[in-house]
Amino acid sequence: MTNKKLFVMKLVKSPDCRFCPGVPESIVHMLWECPKARKMWEEVKTWIKDKTDYELHMSPSYIILNIDIQRDESTPEIIWLILIIVRQYLYSSKCLEKIPSAQGAIKAIQQVEQIELSIATQHRKVEEHCMKWGNFLSNPATFDLGMGALVL
Repeated sequence: MTNKKLFVMKLVKSPDCRFCPGVPESIVHMLWECPKARKMWEEVKTWIKDKTDYELHMSPSYIILNIDIQRDESTPEIIWLILIIVRQYLYSSKCLEKIPSAQGAIKAIQQVEQIELSIATQHRKVEEHCMKWGNFLSNPATFDLGMGALVL
């Protein structure tokens, strides 16, 4: 919930963004307009491009709602998951009154990947995990299909 809504409910002293005094905190501001969020998104965009050569669309509808106005069906599924993780990280940063950073967002992405790896290992689905996460694996591994073994 944003400070703007919390202020109306008299749960916070100000409707302003924690990082932008004088600017009411709406969902759009918190996830898109806030300079701290925009800086983080730009750095995450660069990280994604470096890892995959995929150019992340930077628009409020894409970042906030996962709506691609251009209807680009080539967007990898993992990108949608990454956007969800980064939005959750931004919200957590707001709640904890910590300035969001690309390093923090990447760490959050890697934590989710590691949790999923643990689950995939228990269910003997490591190959599927590696295919899903691809270049975003926090500990790059190769899967020997002939031997059926994960080589780290």
